[in-house]
Amino acid sequence: MMTSHDFATINELSQATPMLLIALPLLVIAISQRFFYPYLEKMGYTISQNTISVDENLPNFFQAVKLSDADWMVFENMNLRNNYGFGMIP
Repeated sequence: MMTSHDFATINELSQATPMLLIALPLLVIAISQRFFYPYLEKMGYTISQNTISVDENLPNFFQAVKLSDADWMVFENMNLRNNYGFGMIP
């Protein structure tokens, strides 16, 4: 069965037009990534595999939180676990 989807009918609106509008930008992105990736990597526009270690010099949690706030967090976590089956604190 012929579908009549070919390059001669590319300018006509049909049920295949949305797929064409999705496929064309994806094709351009795939081709440009294939050919321009080394240049983008050299300029720093790619996702790297480096792990960033951040030391914010924060105090220990138990030293930074007041005892009343720590108690509230414990009771709130118990309430969530008992009533809803999940907790904020793992």
